[in-house]
Amino acid sequence: MRSDSWIMRIWKLFYPLLIHLSVSVLGSLIFSTVILALGNGNQEETMNLAMKYNFIVTFVLDGVILFILLYFFKKDSRRLISVKMKITPIHWLVIIICGVSACLAVNYLISLSGLIQIFYEQYEEISNLLYYGNIWQEVILMAIAAPALEEVLFRGLIYKRLRTYCTYPVALVISALLFGVYHGNVVQGVYAFLLGMVMAFLYERFRTIWAPILFHASANLISVIITEVPSISNFFDSNAFIVMIVSILIALGTIYLIQYNLRPKEELP
Repeated sequence: MRSDSWIMRIWKLFYPLLIHLSVSVLGSLIFSTVILALGNGNQEETMNLAMKYNFIVTFVLDGVILFILLYFFKKDSRRLISVKMKITPIHWLVIIICGVSACLAVNYLISLSGLIQIFYEQYEEISNLLYYGNIWQEVILMAIAAPALEEVLFRGLIYKRLRTYCTYPVALVISALLFGVYHGNVVQGVYAFLLGMVMAFLYERFRTIWAPILFHASANLISVIITEVPSISNFFDSNAFIVMIVSILIALGTIYLIQYNLRPKEELP
């Protein structure tokens, strides 16, 4: 355990989030100002420009934030004790399967819970924001940029710092709670909390940030595919109960395998 004061501990946990928020808000303000100037007061022209350049601006902002956070992540990696694990292609494959199945299982369970109906307007608004572009833009932002950025932030910095202050279960739950709150709405918050616990588990087990990134990318990718490919969406909708049961069993099975049968061994120096 580290001997930092409670104020310093809280600061170390939250300043990465403040960096993310500050760069996002500043970048959005600059983008809005430029778009309004280029639109010359024409509302339709301004909206067209915003939609045209929103993908590029979002991608650039994510890249800037990731670059800043990676600096602190690498600095932590030099300062905190890490363990190198022997990770095989089988491990990576199981993580991908776990990510896809966990995404499906949790989404179906949330649908059954009635949360989407209760918070439908909020859910619809967020869905429209996430799935506004073409499928390739969504893949780049949601299956590449977002997993890298969010995993460095929440597992690479926040979770790892929590692990120096408290026990593994406490760090896992707190980091997942913060990840859920970060999404800003109830439906996504519950989804992010549940998957956040799995991603913290993977980071703890494999000791590499690539494990939760791969899981996160797999989950987001299947979500984009189901949303944007009608034939696949129709298949999952028409076989919802079977897909849900199979997804739950596979998700639990892969987590069990990682916990008890596929735990990577520590590399010898």
